[in-house]
Amino acid sequence: MVAVSEDNIFDEKLARLPESDRTALATRYESITLDPAKLRFVDRMVADSRSVALNHTAGLSLPQQVQMTLFALSALLDEQDAYKQATRSIIARRLHALTKGMGVPLPEDPLRAGYYAELDLLAWAERHWGKDFADYMRANYEPTDMVFRLAEQGSVVLLNGGGFDGPDWSVRVSLANLPMRAYEQIGQWLAEIGEEYQQAWQDQKR
Repeated sequence: MVAVSEDNIFDEKLARLPESDRTALATRYESITLDPAKLRFVDRMVADSRSVALNHTAGLSLPQQVQMTLFALSALLDEQDAYKQATRSIIARRLHALTKGMGVPLPEDPLRAGYYAELDLLAWAERHWGKDFADYMRANYEPTDMVFRLAEQGSVVLLNGGGFDGPDWSVRVSLANLPMRAYEQIGQWLAEIGEEYQQAWQDQKR
């Protein structure tokens, strides 16, 4: 992340560049604005970062190429796949901790990558408390409500699964970057939020 003041020296320096440099920059940014000379420094950085991101996605940027080379060398040296098996085991234990915290069984799947877990909370609510309760949830809450509650109550930010072509009421949990104990806690927090919904439903029926 880069932050600069609105009143900064970069825009002034850009305006004072030699004509040949300004012409080259105009060519560089003409696809995003009709007047490249007025494009602010911060907007130029955004445009350049998108180009880097596109090259990352395509696997063409230098950091990507170096990383892919290191991965290939590692795979050649680790003939028994010990590193891969160790990391898969860690991911599997984290997934088991997450589902244990929610109190749901985890079916075996030998093809599961497990780098992310996507939990359909509406389907979970229906299995746990019944279809009437799931219909109540759908009618009275937004799909992102659980995400916001979890952020407020546990300072944990999950992504809504709808942005990843998952069910609207799903959440996406990364299993790659938190301590083991955090995953069971996340599962417990999600279950507690479900309990809050269920209590509100029971109160409404009285």
